[in-house]
Amino acid sequence: MPKQTLTLDGILEEATGRVIWVTQATLDNKIKLPRERILDILKQTTDKDGGHYIGNPEYQRKANDLIRILQQRDVDGEIKDLRDEELEKIERLAKEFVPRTKWVTEIGGSPAISAIAAYTLNNGLSQQRIFFIGNLTGTVKDFLSRAQAYGPLFKYAIDTGKTRKHKPRTTSLEEESGTFKIMMAYSSGRKLQELDRGEFTRGILNASSNGGTITIGWGGLNKGEPEEYKTLVETITDLFRDGRRPINYIGTNSFMGYYPGKLIKYLELINTAADIVSFNDEELRQIYDKLGMPRNNQTQGNLTDLLVGLDELMEKNGIEPNREQIRICHSSSGAIAYVPDRLSQYKNAIKEALQKSVDGATYTYLERRNPSARDIETYTQTTNCNRRGRQTAKFRRDFGAIGPNSRVISAIAPKVTNAKGSTTGLGAVFDGILSVYISAIYSHHSRQP
Repeated sequence: MPKQTLTLDGILEEATGRVIWVTQATLDNKIKLPRERILDILKQTTDKDGGHYIGNPEYQRKANDLIRILQQRDVDGEIKDLRDEELEKIERLAKEFVPRTKWVTEIGGSPAISAIAAYTLNNGLSQQRIFFIGNLTGTVKDFLSRAQAYGPLFKYAIDTGKTRKHKPRTTSLEEESGTFKIMMAYSSGRKLQELDRGEFTRGILNASSNGGTITIGWGGLNKGEPEEYKTLVETITDLFRDGRRPINYIGTNSFMGYYPGKLIKYLELINTAADIVSFNDEELRQIYDKLGMPRNNQTQGNLTDLLVGLDELMEKNGIEPNREQIRICHSSSGAIAYVPDRLSQYKNAIKEALQKSVDGATYTYLERRNPSARDIETYTQTTNCNRRGRQTAKFRRDFGAIGPNSRVISAIAPKVTNAKGSTTGLGAVFDGILSVYISAIYSHHSRQP
């Protein structure tokens, strides 16, 4: 095999497949606030004697937990399934401090964020095509009417009178220096049970009709039960009777609030379904915390050991680990990928893809827009990225030392100051960018004898 075909540029030149992110989208409102103000909003909405009390028991439980934790340390939080009027109470309190005109409003939902990042990157990069397929809700459709450049991306989205009646949105209260965020969601139209399976599978088939590798991106499996996702993954796989098996890229979600039994079912799902699984640092730590596995002091602070140790953790919980998948962990200081032996000849290409994805997500945080491939190249080689250096010391604290002959490859994030963007959705941006590169690598691998 000619050596030059294993460079990332050479692989991208030959790539002609499809990257399809599924199944849900929403509208994100991002509001930067001082720490004290975020705590004040949580306290006012949990005060039964106040005028802003939210009586939803699940909200009360999670909000009170966040108040308690945030008084000790910074932590991201998520409160889902609020009613429209409950989210409005939170937004009114936020608006007292930050005018509505200073909120950042964008298409949200991890799959849609990833799809947009992939679509922007791929423009002019490869012959792959990028799509989002899922419910086109009223809030998203209204936004797209003002952002027509994304029209081809949503070509096969499910757009009916029924989907347009849903008006989901997520409001993210972000600590102004980026140390933590609390996401509150009104999720109408985003759950798997609200997905029209017939329209969905037709969209997948139409988007995939011209052949090539099909990569399905799952941005968090938290809009249904693990069994529901397992059925949907199997449904998509059964669509392709021409010998093509879709590649599944799964970006995980927060496991806060999962009981051990549900988490084990989730691990079983990603173990059997995922060709690529991507955790952020908090999610990876939550797995060990929830399952009560013992960790020595070195492992407790070492994300590399945790990622590599997933095989042992799953075996101890009755799961036969899938040793053929790429496993990824990303954080604010960089990312690592655990590469199976069968893809060892692609380690250099995967390392380059990982670095570009880390730099691309950092660029989004710095500039508040998704990068093209040229933007990443310019940022990495000729602008502030190299002048300011990279977060080498923090990366080593997070991930530990990585040996030169390890199956683990790494990418260190650039240092950033005066960022214009938001931390909300950066993990999904990273996954979207990486999905374009990884899909091309899998496509190349599938054509080898």
